[in-house]
Amino acid sequence: MWIKRYVNEGISGLKNQKQPGRPAKKAPIIELQLEVLLDKSPQEYGYQEAGWQLNILRDWFSKKGVQACDNTLVKSLNKLGFVYKRFSKTLPENSPSSTEKKQRIAEIVEGIGKDTGR
Repeated sequence: MWIKRYVNEGISGLKNQKQPGRPAKKAPIIELQLEVLLDKSPQEYGYQEAGWQLNILRDWFSKKGVQACDNTLVKSLNKLGFVYKRFSKTLPENSPSSTEKKQRIAEIVEGIGKDTGR
């Protein structure tokens, strides 16, 4: 198809063309609000979760009067450059313990102190 378009229309024929079908109505509204929404934690909006999940996003949008399905939300997230992944219910086997984390943070703080002369 690309070769045929190039032969018929030249370089301009290779540019993306408008997609057929009905234009999206909800997606532009969702994308605008997602950019603002994802800059903050769900806790700032009254949710108890530490990270955004599809069910929380769907609930937030329904409270604003926009009924959005998971598919629309995932497509909007992808279009904005976000990658949707489900949260892990368990910690990976190779995850550091809380003691190891505290030790590593102390090392980083000590290194910063040496660099700044404190």
